[in-house]
Amino acid sequence: MVLRGGLVVLPLVLFTATGAVADDDCEDFSKSGLFSEAIITDEGPRDTPPASLDPAFDIRIVYPTAYLTRPESALDQLRRSAESFVITLDGTPSPIEERVTKRPNLFGGDNPSAFRLSVHDRYNLDKVIAVMTRRILGLPWSFDMPPLSTSPYSTQGLLEITNEKDARWRDKLLLVSISEGVFKDYIECDASNLRPHPQCMHYFDYRNIDVTMSYSIRLIPEWYTIRDLANRLLSCIYRDEIPTRTDGKQTWD
Repeated sequence: MVLRGGLVVLPLVLFTATGAVADDDCEDFSKSGLFSEAIITDEGPRDTPPASLDPAFDIRIVYPTAYLTRPESALDQLRRSAESFVITLDGTPSPIEERVTKRPNLFGGDNPSAFRLSVHDRYNLDKVIAVMTRRILGLPWSFDMPPLSTSPYSTQGLLEITNEKDARWRDKLLLVSISEGVFKDYIECDASNLRPHPQCMHYFDYRNIDVTMSYSIRLIPEWYTIRDLANRLLSCIYRDEIPTRTDGKQTWD
């Protein structure tokens, strides 16, 4: 186990299609029991043009079912548009009964102890930031990135988008991380004091898959530890890339 930023981050693993452990470095993660498989399919058009010419992929993942948001979904059809997981801050799956009885404290409250992670194939991060910030700034829907003003945020590694927001979204806190001039993370939080458990949505890309996480706004100081834990899980479950459209026609990735 590695302790970072006050959170315990467990080493994760690579699995074979049958669920066998392929890397001893992830032994702790493999203790969670049964494994399942899913193919995350490219979702295709989700709104009006413009599209892009990026190649599209379906992604095969193999994962411990104990981490599923809905464990029964492991019995669903193999191909699906997304899969979602619940991960505690020590890297272990939370018991399903706690997700029901302790949900407000698990994801909110004074000491939230878990986050949700969804993998899908929709828009890459640049398009996510463009679409969402344009909505919040009151601009028409488009994949074109608007000019963004930023300033250092109180949490290391994050910048706050400081543009004047549309009146409907003034309680939104917008954060990004940038490395070598490229956006790596986009975090959008409900910052209103009227909400009992304000939440954040955290978007990033992992190889040829798009990732969305959600967690309490109280965990923003631990954003990098959560991101690191998510990357470790993804490195375990990400198995194969299956090209679906590589003929130069427009796609929506």
